[in-house]
Amino acid sequence: MGYFDKTDQRLSMMQQMMRKTSTDLSQVSPSQALKFPQMVQKCLNCPQPEQCKTWLSESGEQTTAPEFCPNHEIMNSDLS
Repeated sequence: MGYFDKTDQRLSMMQQMMRKTSTDLSQVSPSQALKFPQMVQKCLNCPQPEQCKTWLSESGEQTTAPEFCPNHEIMNSDLS
């Protein structure tokens, strides 16, 4: 998979994860929004995209990100 395809796929997965965890960047302070580039980088480098795809397709509405997600601490804290 090429870089742009991977980036598109991972950003789509991150968006789905944010929806499921009610993470809304439009509702956070500017200093909290600065975490977004870090979140993107963590998602792009995640070693478990298949587990993420499975979780996204099999989970219902969730309130917390799963522990395997490299962004779970951020999504489960002050950004949600």
